[in-house]
Amino acid sequence: MNVQPTRCRPTDRARHALALALLLACALQARSGWAQSEAAPAPLVSATAAPGLASAPPPNEPLRTLQRDMSVWGMFMDAGSVAKSVMILLIIASIWNISIMLEKSLTFRGVNRNADRFLESFRKASALEALSKQIQSRPDGPMPQMFVAGMNEFHLSVSSGLAATGDLRDRMRARIQDAMEISRTHATHELGRYMSLLATVGSTAPFIGLFGTVWGIMTSFIGIAQTQTTNLAVVAPGIAEALLATAIGLFAAIPAVMLYNKFSRDIGRFSGRLQSFESEFAMVLSRQLDMKS
Repeated sequence: MNVQPTRCRPTDRARHALALALLLACALQARSGWAQSEAAPAPLVSATAAPGLASAPPPNEPLRTLQRDMSVWGMFMDAGSVAKSVMILLIIASIWNISIMLEKSLTFRGVNRNADRFLESFRKASALEALSKQIQSRPDGPMPQMFVAGMNEFHLSVSSGLAATGDLRDRMRARIQDAMEISRTHATHELGRYMSLLATVGSTAPFIGLFGTVWGIMTSFIGIAQTQTTNLAVVAPGIAEALLATAIGLFAAIPAVMLYNKFSRDIGRFSGRLQSFESEFAMVLSRQLDMKS
């Protein structure tokens, strides 16, 4: 059986030509797309980005370039000049708090110890004149100083020839009380040194830190506008550095308020102790005057 060779009909030729045209069109379109992607410029980042804000990396750059030192020291070093100045000021205020705390603690411990020692000697003394001669040269602490002031006024009144009877006795007692109150006021004023500094730090440090935070966030938003990116990884470090100023402000303010309240109570307590001693001294002196008269 003889096989006749097949011949392409006109319709088959048209189909083959259409398929070749479609393949050629697809190849040309793909080539033009590759050329455009290779010629597309990389996004520009402003060189004047604000300090404390990371610049947006190109799409093909690894994510490791966004990693920054987010420790307290790293955020402090990356902060702007204004925020950094605010932080330094608040750190100095914190150092003041620590120095005042140490000074006041040692002072109150010393004056209470001296007061306890003096009260023991005062209550054991048989005569106020003998005790006065014993501590006249070195009155150590506010309470011995009050005692010396009262005894000096008493000796001045007696040496002037004033009788310790009748109205003259009442006047002498009033003068002795005034002399001791002057000494007590001076001692309380000395114990209250640097209290105004604690009050100032406690009331202003949060607002100073807030100023640094507002300034840092404002700078960060300016940098966002310049870089034209809202990527959280880019924005977050600058805002964290700005919030560090508020944290340091609270770190300075909270101890200052607590120390102010504590030392105010200590001053009031010791002042009441001096007042009690003044009444006790007046009672003992009046008893000795009655025994002499």
